Amino acid sequence: MKKWLWLCLIWLNLGELIAQGNSAFFHHLTIEDGLTDGVNYFVTKDTRGFVWISSVRGLNRYDGSQVKTYLPGTEGDSTSLFGENIQSRMFEASNGDLWFTTYEGVNLYRRKTDDFWHTTFVDENGVVLTGYHAFHLDHQGMLWIIVDNKSVYLFDTKARKFHFKHSLAPETYRAALVIKDDGNIFGGYYSSEGPGPALTRIVYLPDGTIEQETRKIIYSKDTLYAIQILPESDTLIWLATRNGLLAYNWENQHILRYVPHSSASSASCNALAEYGSDSLLLAFENDGILIFDRFRRTFTSQFLSDLRNPHTLSTNHIPAISALKDGSFWLSAAPEGIDFFYPAKKKFNIISPRLNSGKQVSPFDVTCMLEDAAGQIWCGTSYHGLLVFDAKGKILKRFNENSPSAQSIASGKIYHLFEDTKFRIWVMTDMGTMVWLPNKNRFVKILKERTLYGIQLADGRILLSPQNRGGIVEVAERANGHFELHNILSIDATGTYCLLWQDSHGRLFACKELLSIPVFDPSLDFKLIKEIPYSGLSSFSQIAPDSAIWISNSYGLYKIEPALNESNVVKYIQKDGLPTSNISSFAAGDDGKLWLGTNNGLTCFDPVTQRFHNFTLADGLPSLKFNSSSVIKCKTGELWFGTVAGIAHFFPKNVKLLTNQNTPVITNILVNDVEVPNLKCTLTGATNVSEIQRIELPYEQNTLSFSFAALEYSDIPNINYSFLMEGLDPDWLKPSAHNFIRYAKLPFGHYTFRVKTTNSDGIWGHERRLEIIIGRPYYRTWWYYSLWGVVAASLIFITMKVRQQKRNTAIKAAEEKRLAIESERQRIARDMHDDLGSSLSALSLTTEIARNKKTSELKTEIEKINTAAREISGKIREVIWTVNSRNDTLENLISYLHNYALDLFESTSQDFYLSLPKDIPNTFINGEFRRNIFLAFKEALNNLIKYAGATKVYIAFEITGNLFSIRVEDNGRGFDPFLLQSSSGNGLRNMQSRMKDIGGTCVITTGENGTTVKFGFELKQ
Repeated sequence: MKKWLWLCLIWLNLGELIAQGNSAFFHHLTIEDGLTDGVNYFVTKDTRGFVWISSVRGLNRYDGSQVKTYLPGTEGDSTSLFGENIQSRMFEASNGDLWFTTYEGVNLYRRKTDDFWHTTFVDENGVVLTGYHAFHLDHQGMLWIIVDNKSVYLFDTKARKFHFKHSLAPETYRAALVIKDDGNIFGGYYSSEGPGPALTRIVYLPDGTIEQETRKIIYSKDTLYAIQILPESDTLIWLATRNGLLAYNWENQHILRYVPHSSASSASCNALAEYGSDSLLLAFENDGILIFDRFRRTFTSQFLSDLRNPHTLSTNHIPAISALKDGSFWLSAAPEGIDFFYPAKKKFNIISPRLNSGKQVSPFDVTCMLEDAAGQIWCGTSYHGLLVFDAKGKILKRFNENSPSAQSIASGKIYHLFEDTKFRIWVMTDMGTMVWLPNKNRFVKILKERTLYGIQLADGRILLSPQNRGGIVEVAERANGHFELHNILSIDATGTYCLLWQDSHGRLFACKELLSIPVFDPSLDFKLIKEIPYSGLSSFSQIAPDSAIWISNSYGLYKIEPALNESNVVKYIQKDGLPTSNISSFAAGDDGKLWLGTNNGLTCFDPVTQRFHNFTLADGLPSLKFNSSSVIKCKTGELWFGTVAGIAHFFPKNVKLLTNQNTPVITNILVNDVEVPNLKCTLTGATNVSEIQRIELPYEQNTLSFSFAALEYSDIPNINYSFLMEGLDPDWLKPSAHNFIRYAKLPFGHYTFRVKTTNSDGIWGHERRLEIIIGRPYYRTWWYYSLWGVVAASLIFITMKVRQQKRNTAIKAAEEKRLAIESERQRIARDMHDDLGSSLSALSLTTEIARNKKTSELKTEIEKINTAAREISGKIREVIWTVNSRNDTLENLISYLHNYALDLFESTSQDFYLSLPKDIPNTFINGEFRRNIFLAFKEALNNLIKYAGATKVYIAFEITGNLFSIRVEDNGRGFDPFLLQSSSGNGLRNMQSRMKDIGGTCVITTGENGTTVKFGFELKQ
């Protein structure tokens, strides 16, 4: 009877604790997040920080951002997982490698190469055994394994050999060793399920022998199977069984059984783990998770699944618990996946009872609070009326519309509470104002209108702000105990005042119409001192008397001097560190810091450092949405904040941040935006990306992307990263939650990529460094420089050679030009000597002859002299025309030859015909060409006049394409063609020779009907 009474007390106590809303913030991992399966029994966190999660279908590695899976490979693949049903947690060797077992064998995860090695045990009959369960790795590197579910073997992880230790009862699946303080093994407990469940204790003696004893654990005539074993000492062990939690003393065989339900005779305890130094964390079938105080032997808290809250358990069926060294707990939420939570992350106590409002459970929406003179906390709500708690959060009283008449309140929706100097509690509600008279244990209604706020001034006067009436009213108490209301005439009665506050100078601050903050002087009949133009629902506070006034509203936090000088106002908004600029409530702690409830969590502001620290649901808040003005500071210094889903209360000095300093890991490296399968560390040869310390890449592989993870799991969204590419970035990049960075087109050189991360409480950890060497491009290598040096030297040599050749050519051309000029001069001199000299000599001789002639003969001689003079003048003009460069055109050549022919045939008897081309191109003809053509043309005409005896002459100038020709035809007697080869035909040969010298042709045809001479040459563009 006593036993069942005790269990009933446990159940009642547990129900009360559940009503207080104790909870944990659970994170979830599911198949959708990448898990290979939803059934996962073993979880381990290695020294690097990775979390390894077993599965019935492979292995999962979780880094906080993503899940990497390892599955069995093909037949004979030694680098893949051997077997898929993992039967143990991971045991880490000194080099970071991980040992674990699957049902099929022993597996080793080789961290350096990110692959596996495996082995199995073959018995003396050559049979490969199965059924492996590793349960310990000792200091000597021996992995303790249950093999074939009936024997213990020690596997030497260095020599890779099995050593038989001892036999066990058949179907032994669970084991737990008792480890002494010095790390040595005292003994072990082994649980077998059949035939007939039993528990075996083995003591390992120093001489290598063992003492072994097997017992059946019987409770209420039931033989129990230990699902899990947790030794507390060498005699006391805790057993999770299908009949509940057992505390079993091996020496006296005394058994105590604990279940969370008094009526549950066979409540199954699926798993257990140590929870701190004095508690156990237990998983009972369909009862979620419970905390059990193992010294007081009582259940203290229960965590259940709530479909309305995504941060509760995924399911109430938890088959396994893994307690990690970082203080976190990872729960097998089969078949949903994994749930995990961090008790150390929780900083606030929560009060969130499940209360009925009408026919349904409504949120515990806390609108206002006060601490009375007795230290009790009065709490007004939106749906549940008025509740009174003790300092620990236990409900003492509850008032609502359904309470007994003397203790009922006008409405279950409370706006504000305050206590006056007579210890009366004033309650402002949706349906009026009530006053709680503690000496009469009843409420008195003094105002039927909706009242938004009330306050007792320092001089004892009580003010209320009714919504519909408007303005502010003063409450006067008569001797008979009745209350009278008087409007304060100096205050605008058309305005609605939703909040009142008095500062250390006695000034009354009000929030009017959510549009402004009027400040009144109560000592001067509430004279308006100032109206501050701050809109929104405002709250007020002073850290110390006569200090700055802090005002908060939906637009931020304001610091204003006591003189209310608006020019010195300091404003803080979201960009300064607030989680949101919408602040609902705030209060100053004893340490001078401001605690602010916002629409996005709770934040702590240090006015000295001007820094904010933000807290979220993961820190233990009941909700992120805090209610306006719903905050109190207790006489003990404890702060109580009201939210839409409960109360968070805490001592600011007890709010401790997580101090763990993480070292992030690089989880992926992309080169030119693709994964490189054979990326290798040039220092260690590691191919596991997380283990690579230095990479060397050719220049064309110079776009690098990095993914990294903090390996901190308490509140992943609130982890920030910062990174720096040493050699490129001038400073650390601004912290953010992004865990990916891309560097495009890195120049060649030596870089160090550095990344650091905060934990979820903003504490920065250690750096992860990766050396990166981008090779030089071929055009920046020594051999390329050498090649280009040779090329440059060759080019310089060739250039100098070409320049010298050009210089020599220029000198040669100048010399040739000089020689040509000299030759031309000599030619001109020769022509003048030959033509002009002979003509002048003849003229001189004729003059001498004329001097001796008689007068009758003088006329003839003078005529000869005149003719000779004209010939000399013509020859001089010919020479001048030849050497004048202004005549170097085809048009000028044709014009000169045309005029020459006209002048020549004008004094002859022949009929003369001349044909000119219609279009003459502007083609350059140098002086040498013109001279030779003219002389050849002149020779042809002179021969025609002297020897042809022609009566008709036809001259044609023709242009066909780029060919120019001159045709001279006559109807004379012709000549013997033999003269073209004979010495007597010098004139004919001279014409041909002159045309040949200029690259032209001279074709002469003759016969009885006359002679045709055709000169031709190619015009140059």
